[in-house]
Amino acid sequence: MLNLLKFQKEGIILAMSKARILVVEDESIVAMDIRNMLEKLGYTVVNTVSSGEVAIQETAEKQPDLVLMDIMLKGNMDGVQTADKIRNLFHIPVIYLTAYAEENTLQRAKVTEPYGYIIKPFQERELSTTIEIALYKHKSERKLEESEKWLSTTLRSIGDAVIATDPKGRVSFMNPVAEHLTGWQEAEAIGKEINSIFYIIDEKDNKPLDNYIIDVIQSGSVIRMLNSTILVSKDGKKHPIEHSGSLIKDQDGNLSGIVFVFKDITERRRAEAALRRSELQYRTTIDSLNDYIHVVDPDLRVVLLNNAFKKWNEKLGLAKDIIGRNLFEVFPFLEESVRNEYKQVFKTGETLVTEEANNIRDDIEIITETRKIPVFEGEKVVRIISVIRDITEKRKMETEMLKIQRLESLALMAGGIGHDFNNILTAIMANISLAMMYSDQDKIHEKLMGAERAALQAKNLTQQLLTFAKGGMPVKKESSIAELLKDSTIFSLRGSDVKYEFHISDDLWTMDIDCGQISQVINNLVINADQAMPQGGVIKISAENVVLNSEHRLPLDDGPYVKIFFEDQGVGIPEENLTRIFEPYFTTKKKGNGLGLATSHTIIKNHGGYITVKSKVGVGTTFCIYLPALVESLVKDVKEEEDEEESEEKNEEVNIMGNGKILVVDDDQFIRELAANILTNFGYEVNTVSDNLKAIDLYKESKEIGEPYDLVIMDYIIPGSISGLDAIKKLKEADEDVNAIISSGYSNDSVMTNFNYSFK
Repeated sequence: MLNLLKFQKEGIILAMSKARILVVEDESIVAMDIRNMLEKLGYTVVNTVSSGEVAIQETAEKQPDLVLMDIMLKGNMDGVQTADKIRNLFHIPVIYLTAYAEENTLQRAKVTEPYGYIIKPFQERELSTTIEIALYKHKSERKLEESEKWLSTTLRSIGDAVIATDPKGRVSFMNPVAEHLTGWQEAEAIGKEINSIFYIIDEKDNKPLDNYIIDVIQSGSVIRMLNSTILVSKDGKKHPIEHSGSLIKDQDGNLSGIVFVFKDITERRRAEAALRRSELQYRTTIDSLNDYIHVVDPDLRVVLLNNAFKKWNEKLGLAKDIIGRNLFEVFPFLEESVRNEYKQVFKTGETLVTEEANNIRDDIEIITETRKIPVFEGEKVVRIISVIRDITEKRKMETEMLKIQRLESLALMAGGIGHDFNNILTAIMANISLAMMYSDQDKIHEKLMGAERAALQAKNLTQQLLTFAKGGMPVKKESSIAELLKDSTIFSLRGSDVKYEFHISDDLWTMDIDCGQISQVINNLVINADQAMPQGGVIKISAENVVLNSEHRLPLDDGPYVKIFFEDQGVGIPEENLTRIFEPYFTTKKKGNGLGLATSHTIIKNHGGYITVKSKVGVGTTFCIYLPALVESLVKDVKEEEDEEESEEKNEEVNIMGNGKILVVDDDQFIRELAANILTNFGYEVNTVSDNLKAIDLYKESKEIGEPYDLVIMDYIIPGSISGLDAIKKLKEADEDVNAIISSGYSNDSVMTNFNYSFK
């Protein structure tokens, strides 16, 4: 009656029902009465049949919405059997019609789950009410079945594993993912205790989590376990899982089951581990870079910085606690234009490279190159990576390189001038010498000697110009360094309030050195010491003879050396700078160029020596130089020099005559004529030529006709021809015994300092 009222409330009009009904009744008169009654009530009767076999056939063909089935049918199949087949085959609701039935038959009828019973005889209202209730119940069950089917399909197709139990914790459902992870098939797991199927342990101590189900029931809500849980499958495999459990309750709030949802997090853990490794590698990488790196968010707060940046900050005396602070709070010296640059990168998403000079403090100015690199999330810039490179030294080096290039150009010009001037001086000095030979008047001879001295001074000046131009191998001669040390030191300290002390051995050995270059080294070291003592002080210069053996631990050959000390009382050099002071362009001076010590190091090295340094901040610095000595030839050479000078004084007016055939090669006609004149005057037969290649041909021709040259004097450089050295090589190929002299206004090639040149 309540259902009928519900139907009426929902607007269902029973008389207008369009349900299609099959009537199964073996009494034809009763069947006819039921048909008439149904049609009167508005139902459609698809047919009336009298046997179970025909009823099944008609149901298959007509697919009625409901079957009215007489329990007591005649024939091989009674109504119960027929109803059972219809339910199993077609899932169509059946209402039994019965006048009476024995208990056994009724029990059989219950098993077929009929949708109602109508006792004959019945009223129209009773019939319609029973039919409508049956149809409504069937419709509700179909909806429930579809809902359960949809839910089951959904649960079986999702990526998470799902296990459901009844109120007692026995498995009632498993989806395929749960089957895979647990190793149990749903069919064999149904009805088993959940703990035997869903066997989980604590990852930390491997203890079973048996109380988990109890915890879920007692909590009455969802319990999530996000880590530290291991699922042990049927075959013993272990899977790290993330899982949750919740209760299933009916509409009255009673417990009807428990559902467990879990998933394997092995791959996620691998991904997280890979991410951690990647982050560690990333962090290690940026921390190993020499560039200063920091990352800011859209509010310009620092969110990350590398070790180089931290050390840079400490070195400059800036803030240490930077993370989370605004960039302009940390670095108040930044210009407002820098803020605009960050805004530009956040807006455009394009990398920006800038260069700026920053006055960190009054005494510190640095030049930096900054690369601002955007970091995206989707299409939005969420971070900016700033890569800062201190290019102060680089810019200084570039400036110095420009200076060097200008010096090289000047040196090239100076070399050319010196070469040409030497040619002119050669002519002047040669003519003076000839005039002195021809003159027998004392006054004229005296004037010519004065002109010769002036020309020699001009020659020394030209030699300095060429030394500056060549900047290479030293032009050595045997010298004592004692006077050079004193003269160069006194000259360098002229006008300074720094005093000097000399401690030089009286028996100092002589050396084979380029006095101009060694003087430059002395000047550099003395000037450095002077600048290191702005309040004055004393620089001590010492020199002594030493013999190095295998225990000296210096990159020098064993043997005799002169050891020279330059000791000051200056500010000293920090330990971290000691290894760099001989690097080109490295300097801690505001006005220094970093070339003095580098040049000194090169000069000493080219002399076969070595330079060392020791320093202590606040105490002073000591430079030590080792230069090879000429001990074996010391006494002999001094004696020979004295004898030579005495001989020259006694015989300076004696003309030494010679004989032989000489070939002079020079591109300067004046030099050729002058050389020919001088050599002829001394009794030699002279031929001249302006080109090295022509000289080779002339030499070969003379040798072939039996009139070979005794000597070839060859210009080292002749424009448009091969060099004098290459020409002599070709002469050596033609005549192994050729005698040759290289002549040049230049001295920057090693062949000019090593006249005993080997062509092998």
